[in-house]
Amino acid sequence: REEESHFVAELFTKPRMQKCPFCGERTKRIHGYRWQSIQGPAFTTKEVHISLRKRRYICVSCHRTFYERLQMIHRYQRCMASVQTTAMKHAAVSSFRTAALVTGVTVNRVLRWFDRKELTSSKVLPRVIAIDEFKGDADGERFQLNVVDVENRRIIDILPDRKVETIEKYLKS
Repeated sequence: REEESHFVAELFTKPRMQKCPFCGERTKRIHGYRWQSIQGPAFTTKEVHISLRKRRYICVSCHRTFYERLQMIHRYQRCMASVQTTAMKHAAVSSFRTAALVTGVTVNRVLRWFDRKELTSSKVLPRVIAIDEFKGDADGERFQLNVVDVENRRIIDILPDRKVETIEKYLKS
């Protein structure tokens, strides 16, 4: 349904076999339900609020309860996975603030998602690299270093400080 400032949707899932995260047995026995409010993708001017009816299963072998796993929402999250993906795509090409405005979440939430993301780094350094310092705010250090592939014009890694020992350790690894 449509409200003045947002859309409201109620989602229901079909019961299906679930794998117990504790013992690995499969079960379809339902223990109970609960409603969870999650944020959906924002349309042009209105947000989407989703009420999801989550199902709690009970394992017939170990008798422990657990919630069903859903692809559209990650565990312990209050917004859809598509919102997170969209925010990360916007943060890659612009700023965190822009990504937050486009997706309708806070800047701090986008920063937390970005911090949780695993960044891949190559094991072999390219033929030519450049090392430059920049003013950062990581673990109390004033400056950080970025290692750049000069020929391909891309950042290889970011070092937490500008100490000689840190640079030596990175280059040796």
